Amino acid sequence: MVESRVQTTNIFRRRDGRWAMVHHHGSPIMT
Repeated sequence: MVESRVQTTNIFRRRDGRWAMVHHHGSPIMT
């Protein structure tokens, strides 16, 4: 089994009274 790690960024914005994800990014973490 290969193990990996990912760093993520999620940006949310409130639209019409609800939270919506407007951006998602994931990058591998090199150790």
